Amino acid sequence: VMEFYCESCETAMCLDCTEGEHREHVTVPLRDVLEQHKAALKNQLDAIRNRYMCYIHNSQLL
Repeated sequence: VMEFYCESCETAMCLDCTEGEHREHVTVPLRDVLEQHKAALKNQLDAIRNRYMCYIHNSQLL
Protein backbone atom coordinates (compact mmCIF):
# COMPACT_ATOMS: atom_id res chain seq x y z
CA VAL A 1 0.00 0.00 0.00
CA MET A 2 1.38 3.39 -1.01
CA GLU A 3 1.46 5.40 2.21
CA PHE A 4 4.63 7.46 1.82
CA TYR A 5 6.11 9.96 -0.61
CA CYS A 6 9.79 10.24 -1.46
CA GLU A 7 10.52 13.94 -1.92
CA SER A 8 13.90 13.17 -3.46
CA CYS A 9 12.43 10.98 -6.24
CA GLU A 10 8.98 12.63 -6.28
CA THR A 11 7.20 9.29 -6.10
CA ALA A 12 4.74 7.44 -3.90
CA MET A 13 6.03 4.36 -2.14
CA CYS A 14 5.25 1.65 0.38
CA LEU A 15 6.78 1.05 3.81
CA ASP A 16 9.24 -1.52 2.43
CA CYS A 17 10.67 1.08 0.03
CA THR A 18 11.23 3.58 2.87
CA GLU A 19 13.46 0.98 4.51
CA GLY A 20 15.12 -0.11 1.28
CA GLU A 21 15.85 1.80 -1.89
CA HIS A 22 14.74 5.16 -0.45
CA ARG A 23 16.29 4.68 3.00
CA GLU A 24 18.48 7.81 2.77
CA HIS A 25 15.82 9.96 1.09
CA VAL A 26 13.45 12.49 2.62
CA THR A 27 10.07 10.80 2.98
CA VAL A 28 6.76 12.15 4.23
CA PRO A 29 3.28 10.69 4.61
CA LEU A 30 1.57 10.57 1.22
CA ARG A 31 -1.59 12.00 2.78
CA ASP A 32 0.29 15.21 3.67
CA VAL A 33 1.57 15.63 0.12
CA LEU A 34 -1.90 15.03 -1.30
CA GLU A 35 -3.36 17.70 0.98
CA GLN A 36 -0.66 20.18 -0.05
CA HIS A 37 -1.27 19.52 -3.75
CA LYS A 38 -5.01 19.70 -3.24
CA ALA A 39 -4.70 23.10 -1.56
CA ALA A 40 -2.40 24.39 -4.31
CA LEU A 41 -4.83 23.24 -7.01
CA LYS A 42 -7.72 24.90 -5.20
CA ASN A 43 -5.78 28.17 -5.05
CA GLN A 44 -5.00 27.96 -8.76
CA LEU A 45 -8.62 27.18 -9.59
CA ASP A 46 -9.81 30.13 -7.50
CA ALA A 47 -7.39 32.43 -9.34
CA ILE A 48 -8.60 31.14 -12.71
CA ARG A 49 -12.22 31.64 -11.68
CA ASN A 50 -11.47 35.21 -10.59
CA ARG A 51 -9.75 36.00 -13.89
CA TYR A 52 -12.63 34.45 -15.80
CA MET A 53 -15.14 36.59 -13.92
CA CYS A 54 -13.07 39.70 -14.71
CA TYR A 55 -13.10 38.79 -18.41
CA ILE A 56 -16.86 38.26 -18.34
CA HIS A 57 -17.40 41.58 -16.56
CA ASN A 58 -15.10 43.46 -18.94
CA SER A 59 -16.70 41.92 -22.03
CA GLN A 60 -20.11 43.10 -20.84
CA LEU A 61 -18.77 46.65 -20.63
CA LEU A 62 -17.87 46.65 -24.33
